[in-house]
Amino acid sequence: MQLLLIRHADPDYPNHTITEKGHRQAELLALSLQRTRIDRLVVSPMRRAQHTANYLIRLRGIDFTVHEFLRELNGRYNDTDWAWGHHGCDLLAPGHDVTKTNWQDHVPYGEHMGPVYAAFIAQVDAFLAELGLLRSGYLYSVVRQVDETIAVVCHAGVIQTLLSHLLHVPLPVAYSQLRIDPSSVTRLQLETKDRLGVFRLVSLNDMSHTASMPESVGYRIPER
Repeated sequence: MQLLLIRHADPDYPNHTITEKGHRQAELLALSLQRTRIDRLVVSPMRRAQHTANYLIRLRGIDFTVHEFLRELNGRYNDTDWAWGHHGCDLLAPGHDVTKTNWQDHVPYGEHMGPVYAAFIAQVDAFLAELGLLRSGYLYSVVRQVDETIAVVCHAGVIQTLLSHLLHVPLPVAYSQLRIDPSSVTRLQLETKDRLGVFRLVSLNDMSHTASMPESVGYRIPER
């Protein structure tokens, strides 16, 4: 099994869609994936993701399903701040030893994101169970072999949180050190042994399809 994790193209947040530049990104993305095997397309219910996916749908003539758990996560833990807006220098400052299990005690959004994270990964594992992968500790028991490439069109926070879960990376590390730009593609491959499986990162934040554009739009934390 291969997962293609695609972030929606350059967003027009106020109008719940993508910008003119985002439409060009989405078009180039679809063209770049024209020869890539895609057996299943799953999409967030939010319109900026669906408007991005439309280019793949029209070009490939493939069906898609909408999954509610792919909606952008509620990472806003107070009036002004989002969980994925923290600088990595703050996270990794002396005195912080962030792990997969203790991260909630080391970040200001821990109390808020703990339940959000738990609910999300439960839905992720339920989705994978439907495909024949049952969570077993840090691994997945392979109930049935699935030779599919699944494209997932969603959001940066969703992709970072998913990578935290599947690659066993502390959530704050995923948020502050794994960059996910608009229209980027991140690839994961399931590797199996003795009917157990683990996901391996093949590529992160691939923006090669936008090479012909004057610039790529990405999320950047400002310098201080």
